[in-house]
Amino acid sequence: MLKKVPCLCFFLLLFVSLFSCSSSKESRSIHNKIALRPDGRLPLIKKIRAEEGKIDFYLHDSDGKDCLAVVMHDENNKRKVVLFNRELEKTGSFILPQGKGPGELGSWIPGMGMDGELIYFIDRQKNSIEMFTHEGHFEDSIPIQDSSYSLSFGNCVVTRHGDNFYVGMTYPGSVVKTDSQFNALGRASKEKELDVEKIFESLVRYTTDASGYVYTVMLGIKGAYEIRKYDPGMNLVKTAYNDDGLNDLLSFEKCQFPDNSFEVKGGAPAISLCVKGGKLYVLRGVAGINDIKWEGGKKVFYGLPIPGLEKGFVDIFDAETLKHIK
Repeated sequence: MLKKVPCLCFFLLLFVSLFSCSSSKESRSIHNKIALRPDGRLPLIKKIRAEEGKIDFYLHDSDGKDCLAVVMHDENNKRKVVLFNRELEKTGSFILPQGKGPGELGSWIPGMGMDGELIYFIDRQKNSIEMFTHEGHFEDSIPIQDSSYSLSFGNCVVTRHGDNFYVGMTYPGSVVKTDSQFNALGRASKEKELDVEKIFESLVRYTTDASGYVYTVMLGIKGAYEIRKYDPGMNLVKTAYNDDGLNDLLSFEKCQFPDNSFEVKGGAPAISLCVKGGKLYVLRGVAGINDIKWEGGKKVFYGLPIPGLEKGFVDIFDAETLKHIK
């Protein structure tokens, strides 16, 4: 029987690929029947504490080698970028400036990215990408003037690949490939209209490999654990339909409230993913169940444990074929 590799922390999946991957010549669709093995799960990574404060949940990334950057905030909501090595030992930190000018960020940061040279932050206030060195020195501010996509989702990741960038989640488009000035060159989802249903179905977590292939786990397809692979031109080349008995439990659902707003509730099909050594790693079964109720004329959010699942785990797939390995 195939089994899953356990994990206690999202940090494990923050390493990007150092190896290339080519498109598969096999069938464009793969069906993986994965056995759920709740026994035998061992901790793979240690927990860490940092005196800077609390982690801003989705604001973290790695350079793919030796450095991890995490945004944290103290009791006064002062934001600081804390750096760790691959042993999760703190190596440095710097204050993240707040404001409206170049090198400053507003109250909401939808996402970030990191490579061996720079750390990238999305500033929703200016609709720009703010760039800093690993030491915290301001490098550049690039306004996003392409109106064909919007960076209004949290959990957005910025990935540099040569002179290009990948940005996702965006809408419409899911994951967008851009030039150096963040003008769209291609997108995973071809829809261009701001249709709520299509936007929801296109929600993803994504990663890239060293050859520019893009891998996504679909978040908005109810009851599905679906992985898609795109070539560097953002053409879909392969889809893996996976079933491990948790598809209905780890599934998002769109809900509308009396104030006409929309929210997402349920369990995430995946939290993070990366490619390394020809393998695709997918972190699944963490972050709990998000439940939202309308109480007293407002939305109230509840974080619930995942029934019957005490620990998260990592699924490993062949990056070329998307066949499940373990």
